[in-house]
Amino acid sequence: MRVHGDAGGRAALHFGAYASAVERLATIVEHRELARVLGTAAGYFPGIERIDGFASQIVALADHATFSTEAGPRGARLVVAADGARSPTRDALGIATDGKPYGQRAIVGNFGCAGPHAGTASQWFTDDGVVALLPLAADRRDERDAVSLVWSAPDATADRLIDEGPRAVAVRLSALVSSSDAPAIGPLTSLGPLVKVPLAMQTARRMVADRCALVGDAAHVIHPLAGQGLNLGLADVETLFDVLVARESFRDCGDVVLLRRYERARAEPVLAMRGMTDGLARLFDDARPGVVRLRGLGLCALDRLPPLKRLLMRHASGGA
Repeated sequence: MRVHGDAGGRAALHFGAYASAVERLATIVEHRELARVLGTAAGYFPGIERIDGFASQIVALADHATFSTEAGPRGARLVVAADGARSPTRDALGIATDGKPYGQRAIVGNFGCAGPHAGTASQWFTDDGVVALLPLAADRRDERDAVSLVWSAPDATADRLIDEGPRAVAVRLSALVSSSDAPAIGPLTSLGPLVKVPLAMQTARRMVADRCALVGDAAHVIHPLAGQGLNLGLADVETLFDVLVARESFRDCGDVVLLRRYERARAEPVLAMRGMTDGLARLFDDARPGVVRLRGLGLCALDRLPPLKRLLMRHASGGA
C-alpha cells in the first residue's frame, strides 16, 4: 500500500505485508461477487427464508418482534437491521441519526491496467480530492490486471468528472500514476461506467431498540478514505455474535440486556474510527501552505517509524 501526500506525491507512506509480518494487508472483494457468494451460501441452510423486499411496521412484544414483509407477516426474537445508510428498518424503529455532509462525492469505477499492479493499493491526496486505486483480479475479458477507483472529490469536481466520462478519467489517472512511484500500471483503460455517491458522516443515536440491533451502515457511516466502512460493519456482526453466544442460559437472543452489551462494546471502536476518518478528511481538505507542509512532514516521518506503521496496520485490520 502506497499513500502519496502533497507536493506531487514526494511525501509518501509505504506499507508492505512482509514488513508488517502478515500474509496480506487487506482483501479486496467486488460487492457483486460477495453478494453472490453469500446468497449461494444462505441457500444451503434450510432454516433461512429469503424474502426480497423491506420489512415494515416493526412491533416489539414481550417475547418477540413482529413485522410485515412482501411475503406476509413474520416474527422473530431478534431483528438485525443491516439495510444500509438509508435503513428503512432504522426509520421504522424511530431511531434518529446525527451527522454532516462532506460536500464531496465518491466517484467509483473499474479500470484495466497495461502493467501488473503487483497486489499494491495506491492512494493520492490531491487538490481535487483523495484518489484511491485498489487492486482487483485480472479482467476476465483479456486477463489484464484491473483496479477499482474510489475518488472522493468535491461536489463540483465530481460532477465534472462524471461529465467528462470514464475515458477522460482514465487519462487523468494514467497521468497521476506516471507522476509518482506507484507501480507502473498505466496507461489505464475504462472497464465500465462511473458512479458517484454522496459522502457524509452519519451515526445512529442508538444501535439497539427493543428486540432490534443495528449493524453496518444502518448504524454508522464514515468517510471512505481509510477503506474501513465495511470492516467496521463486519466487526459489528462479530461482536453481536460473540455477545449472543456468551449469553446466560436464561436469556433469549433478543434480551435488552444483551443488546446493550453489544452497544457498549461497539461504542468506543466506532467513535475512534469515526474520529480518525473525519479528522483525516478535514486535515487533507485544508489547503493552507503551513498545513500542507506539516502533513507532508508527518507522512515522511511516519514512513521512517516501522513499529508505529505495524501498530497502525494491526489496528486497521482489527488486531489488538
